[in-house]
Amino acid sequence: MRTQYEILQSLNPTVHSVLEWNPGNHFVEPDTRCAKGFSWCIKSVLSDINAL
Repeated sequence: MRTQYEILQSLNPTVHSVLEWNPGNHFVEPDTRCAKGFSWCIKSVLSDINAL
């Protein structure tokens, strides 16, 4: 997974992305993980809008 993240960053460094490792697997607290993802997206969009 880290390799894919590094490839993504090298192909287009202007794309904002975050790789976050969480304990457990996809079935551990999926609602919390999803909420954190949506929160990050909203904050990222608002940050981009404020930068205009």
